Amino acid sequence: MSNHEVSSTAVAELLASIRAQATTNHFQHADDAAFMAEHDLTAAGKYQIRERILIERAVIRKAVSDLIAEGYAIQVHNGEELSVTGTRDAGTVMAAIMQTDEDRLYLLNVEGPAYAPKMTRVGWVHLVYGNDGWDVVSDYTTNLGNALTGAGDLADALGEVL
Repeated sequence: MSNHEVSSTAVAELLASIRAQATTNHFQHADDAAFMAEHDLTAAGKYQIRERILIERAVIRKAVSDLIAEGYAIQVHNGEELSVTGTRDAGTVMAAIMQTDEDRLYLLNVEGPAYAPKMTRVGWVHLVYGNDGWDVVSDYTTNLGNALTGAGDLADALGEVL
């Protein structure tokens, strides 16, 4: 049992919240609301798509917040270009993801002064969208395993109840 393991009550509450958001189009996070509006996903009949996307974004949000808490900066590569060049702001990452069918998050160690930081890539997380939602983290470098435990536990717990 990991320190990050998610209780069945917490998963039930999260899933109830996600389902309520998907039903009402009243989203808990501003970046989720912006994403749904930008991609025209607020129409009736798109409930299942909204639910899956909110599940994906919950798992990603947990991964991103834990990676930032570990001290990493994040680059977002959307399969075509770097859309974020290096940030420790979860909102910036969440706004940049899901513009294509998959993203790769590159994790950076940042050293040196703020006016001339040296950023070194130390790992990556591969995100693939459109499957079951909870399985959005497709692969990652093994050195990030501990930092991704919370997101992995959340994804596993969601996968068990869906």
